[in-house]
Amino acid sequence: DGVPSAELTGVAASEAGEPRFSVRMHYADGTEERLQLPLGGKVWGEWAITEYNPDEATITIRSPEGLLILRRRVQVPLTVSQ
Repeated sequence: DGVPSAELTGVAASEAGEPRFSVRMHYADGTEERLQLPLGGKVWGEWAITEYNPDEATITIRSPEGLLILRRRVQVPLTVSQ
């Protein structure tokens, strides 16, 4: 259906103290892209990082359609089930 999957691959502290998130995008055509994003950064389309849970090592991404939780080494399609 052409919707990519996202996977959290790491979290790093920046000089300003704000974490940066490594996200690997997996596209339908088989290509991948590695992103380094701050809180609020756009993952794909309207999907943006809105929360970080250091205890669970997860990030929450949101779009107008809903929200998804990304964990390390787990690919999550950027769609919200109805």
